[in-house]
Amino acid sequence: MEMEESPLSQMGPILDKVKSLLPVLVVLAVLVIAAFWYLSLPKPGTVNVTVKQIDGESINGVLVTLTNAQGNEAVPPQITLNGGRATFANVPGGADYTVMAQPLPGYTDPAPQIITLASGASETAILELGKNAPNIKLALDAESQKAIGALTANCVQPIIVKISNAGTDAYQAELVTGPNDKQAEIVLDQTSKDVLSGEEVAVTGKILVGGVVDEYSENAYEKQMSIRIKGTAGPDTNIPVDLKITSTTKLELDTTTISVSQREPYTQFINLQNTGAKPITNLGFKLQLDPQLTNLCGEDGGGCITLEWPAGSNGQRVDTLFQSDTMQVGIKINPPSSTGKYLAHLLFTATCLNNPGKDVTIQLDVPEPQA
Repeated sequence: MEMEESPLSQMGPILDKVKSLLPVLVVLAVLVIAAFWYLSLPKPGTVNVTVKQIDGESINGVLVTLTNAQGNEAVPPQITLNGGRATFANVPGGADYTVMAQPLPGYTDPAPQIITLASGASETAILELGKNAPNIKLALDAESQKAIGALTANCVQPIIVKISNAGTDAYQAELVTGPNDKQAEIVLDQTSKDVLSGEEVAVTGKILVGGVVDEYSENAYEKQMSIRIKGTAGPDTNIPVDLKITSTTKLELDTTTISVSQREPYTQFINLQNTGAKPITNLGFKLQLDPQLTNLCGEDGGGCITLEWPAGSNGQRVDTLFQSDTMQVGIKINPPSSTGKYLAHLLFTATCLNNPGKDVTIQLDVPEPQA
């Protein structure tokens, strides 16, 4: 009589098979666990950054960084290009990041922005930069401003506009003048100028005055103009220019030709009279010599021709001639030692005196030395 097998003995083969499959099952379990672990890891994402001005205009060429909670750069920095955009790819997800833009001259420092990048997500950050308003100080050159006080009709008055930047940022100044019309016009040689921090620049120009006043009238045409600076930031700044246009400057001379035919020193006095309706200021003179005389007397002619200019009570040379007043100027001529005929011109000048000024011709006829 055969004995029946117990259930336990019947399980033996099955257990043997299970034991043989155990390594495979372990490997499968490890793979499943690894798959779940991998799927649970944060996926890389993308961060899109736009840098622009507060008014909406995008800014290219700005260096942008992305740092993690430890303050380390998560990915290499980027520079904004088309439309002020920069893209960070393959950024580890599931973390917070700080987006920062490098400060730019002329702009306020941009505030950092913190973003949270989810796994495999795409985030956008917008950084706005405001413009700094530079500290602008403007001034007309003191001498030019003084001369502008009263201009004469048909006058060209040079001016100098000085612009200084006491701020910390460079800016571009645009110069606008006006209102210009046929009576008076301000013309500057430059209409824009770059002004660096702590720098002072000068812009030259002139005021053109038309013939708007009767030369015999005592009345003056008055006009207010301005030179306005429009900087790259901040409010416009105006320099007021008050013009008072009077009648034509008139200077009369009682002598226009001096002839000298001797070797000995000679002195000639000339009377200058103001016959106009306003003071004549900045009276002066220029000597123009022919080449031969220049060689004998020097470039300034001082070796042969000098002027004795009257001085005031304080000993300084008088250079203003008031209405109807007369001034006497002495011309001392020391003829050159070389025999010959020479020519020179003495030109009296003054502010707004009709060009080229008042001319005195000096003719020198140096005779042969006497035996």
